[in-house]
Amino acid sequence: MELRDIKDALSLEVAAWLMMMFEDAHSVEEMGALSEDLSSKLRTLAVTALLVDANMNVFYHHLIRSARVRIHFLEGCVAENKLQHFRRASSRNEALFDSLTAGDFERAARIAELSPREWLSNAEYEDDFMYTQIIYQLLQGGSSSAEDVPALLAQFERALDGTASARLVVCQALAARSQGDFDEAFEELLAEHDNDLEAQRARSVMEEAISVSNQRVWIEGLGLLRLADKVGLVTAPEYRYCPALARSPMTKPFPGE
Repeated sequence: MELRDIKDALSLEVAAWLMMMFEDAHSVEEMGALSEDLSSKLRTLAVTALLVDANMNVFYHHLIRSARVRIHFLEGCVAENKLQHFRRASSRNEALFDSLTAGDFERAARIAELSPREWLSNAEYEDDFMYTQIIYQLLQGGSSSAEDVPALLAQFERALDGTASARLVVCQALAARSQGDFDEAFEELLAEHDNDLEAQRARSVMEEAISVSNQRVWIEGLGLLRLADKVGLVTAPEYRYCPALARSPMTKPFPGE
């Protein structure tokens, strides 16, 4: 499927679902699957806006909408005291990286605030949970973060139980503000992403609309680069799966909605 076809097919559907999400009353159970599906489609629309129209403003705006959808669901969980809901798990972090990529640190911090600080063992792997918790702390910054991150890194490493992880090395480099280590670790992470895409191709899922777009632009990678910039590291204008246009400053503010 061509990217323009994906964009045209999703645009009206997403607009309708966004209106329904924010204007109609829904239970947490109803919002859970809907919010994740809607965020995924918004992410796909963001990538198509970038690759088809070279429009970085619409790219960022759709990513911010995805973060808003996640926040709406998390707020619903708190309001209904559904704190153990499996879709609330910290490692369901796609919308977090959407907001980071868009440079919307306020909404990223809100996602972190509303997300569990305890591992939901029935809903996520411990290493995925630890990875996201470290991102939360690095985003927060400050002295309390500096005190908490070393223990979280150690717990992340224990959870991996000897398995190599470029995400761990990236987190270690970000925490240490180590330029050389980050440069090397991010290249390792890109190689892991190569392998993940190859595995998807082997499973014949790359023709799905979401995969067709997301194999071209990697939102998690872009979010990590934005976080690296935030903590004072120097990043290149462009990396594999992280095009320069997706890192250009937003010139048209998010309309609010």
